Amino acid sequence: MTTETRSRATVRNSHRVVIRTKYHGPTTHLGSRISVTHGQGSTGAKRIYVGWDHSLDSPENHCSAVQAYLDLMGWDGEWVVGADDTGYFAVQAGR
Repeated sequence: MTTETRSRATVRNSHRVVIRTKYHGPTTHLGSRISVTHGQGSTGAKRIYVGWDHSLDSPENHCSAVQAYLDLMGWDGEWVVGADDTGYFAVQAGR
């Protein structure tokens, strides 16, 4: 008989900023681009658009857009990027 040990994840509320990215296809006037935003509600959303770089794949484009946003905001540190069917998300890792 074998015994399995399962580790439990630790979940805590860290009140970290969540950066969201979303792909926008080309229009008759604009090329493909990614919107990058954080915040909502009473603080208001901060949003920029970053042009699609055809030399990069989709995850690389989203990571590049997050980096452009971080540079604009003057934020540093390590950020982790994940995705679901609505777009990509970035949160600051560790503190």
